[in-house]
Amino acid sequence: MEHLKEGLFYLYKVVDAIKNRLGGEKDAIAALKAIGTLNIGTAYKNVKRLANESDRDERHAPRNPTTVRQTTAYERETAFEGTRAVLRA
Repeated sequence: MEHLKEGLFYLYKVVDAIKNRLGGEKDAIAALKAIGTLNIGTAYKNVKRLANESDRDERHAPRNPTTVRQTTAYERETAFEGTRAVLRA
């Protein structure tokens, strides 16, 4: 939370590490859902999507640097909450 500007990069690293530990995205989501966590797949994929969109300039260089979209406060909060849900699961 101290690095809001590049926070999605770090959140992605968290969910990616969990994915790797659980054998891939499909297996990770299935394992997390199996313990009864609702909407964990949506939370996981939201963090990944936000971090990977090149026009947000988080993990990937933007295709067109003049059209970089800033992540909204709502999107950041949703990503933080999604990552917390994945970690708790």
